Amino acid sequence: MFAGHSAFKKIQPFWSAYRTQNYGYSKFHFVNGTHLLVEWVDDEQDGKVTDSNWIIKHKHGAGTYDCHLREGKRL
Repeated sequence: MFAGHSAFKKIQPFWSAYRTQNYGYSKFHFVNGTHLLVEWVDDEQDGKVTDSNWIIKHKHGAGTYDCHLREGKRL
């Protein structure tokens, strides 16, 4: 039994650059502590990777993290 595709809303949000009705999945390749490759694998194109993006953390090393600082105090 084939489930079919859900339809998109007619109005495309401003942040949505591209839409496809194809089924697929994302693959995450953690290369190291600063580089992540994200790929979209299209099941309807026999597993072809149809999109990919690198996420790179440029700021790294000792003393470069400030997310633990709140109102000037260390938590």
